[in-house]
Amino acid sequence: MVDKEMTIRIIQNLIRNCIAHSAGDVTVKVFKKDMAVIIFKNPLENHKEINIERIFDRFYVGDSLRHKSTGLGLSIVKLLTEEQRGNVGADIQGNMLQIKVSLPV
Repeated sequence: MVDKEMTIRIIQNLIRNCIAHSAGDVTVKVFKKDMAVIIFKNPLENHKEINIERIFDRFYVGDSLRHKSTGLGLSIVKLLTEEQRGNVGADIQGNMLQIKVSLPV
């Protein structure tokens, strides 16, 4: 029920985000409930630098001093997810960032 190319782009952007910003090993979980769910989880060097309320905002870069980033990757993830009638969210627990994408099946 989802667009293959949009879904590939979502996953690519999440992988790029993890490569650029993770402070260690990345965990990816994929499962199906009422929706298809993809969860990316990675440690952060300094979680206090991230404003979780703005993480999907266009051009937002939480750690601009260390990384050259346009701040578009996660905003594109949100846009493409919502275009497919899905939802995306993020939270930080301790020093771990979790991004969860849910898409209709």
